[in-house]
Formats: sequence, C-alpha cells, structure tokens
Amino acid sequence: MTICYIGEASTRSGLSPDTIRYYGSLGLIRSGMRDRGGRRQFDDEGVAWLMFLRQMRATGMSLEQLRMYIEAREQGAAGVSEVLEVLRQHQQSMLAARDEINHCLQVVAAKISKYERLARTGQSPGAPEV
Repeated sequence: MTICYIGEASTRSGLSPDTIRYYGSLGLIRSGMRDRGGRRQFDDEGVAWLMFLRQMRATGMSLEQLRMYIEAREQGAAGVSEVLEVLRQHQQSMLAARDEINHCLQVVAAKISKYERLARTGQSPGAPEV
C-alpha cells in the first residue's frame, strides 16, 4: 500500500490540489488519514476514489449526484438500489449527451464537406446555413 500526500494524489488522479481540497470540504472524500502535521494522506484506494470522482465529473455527473451516490453507498446493502438509481440516471444523461454530440458531429462533417467543395471550386460560402 502506497501512501502519498495531496501533490502526488493530484498527479496520480488528474485532479488539482484545490479541487481535492474542495471535494474534501463537500464531504466527497471520506478518507480520514492525516499525518502528525494534519496533512491529508491518500492510500491507493483513496487515489482510486479521486480518479472515480474525476471521471464522473468529466462525464457530467453533478456534485449533488455524487453526494447522493456516496450517501447511498455508505448505507451498504441497504443503499444498493439507490446507488443503482443514481448510476442509471447518470447513464441516461450520458447517452442523451452522446446523441447530441453525434448529431453535432454530423453537422460539422457536413460543413467540412461543404467547405472542402467550396475550396476546390473557389466558390463563396453564400448565406449562412443552420
């Protein structure tokens, strides 16, 4: 088991030290390990948790959803159904976002095709299209 301080935890997790401190102030980090000077310490499991938080935030999970996830998770077996509900709702949000991105990618691909054609023919773009 590797123990590290916030700087290394930041590097390993991809979260800034300020974000780690902020998440700690919100109660999203439950690790209680501190050294004699009061500095927070992270073991491998703690760093893995930080990475999970980063991944969930990167996919658009709100801080409130994370809080709900953590509270339900801490209930053990009694909270499993609530954890599933939070994750399923987030999955649906991610799928909707993916559909929107796919649509936007199609629009951009069409614009690229149009402007490649215009570049080949020397034509002007004309009026904007939506």
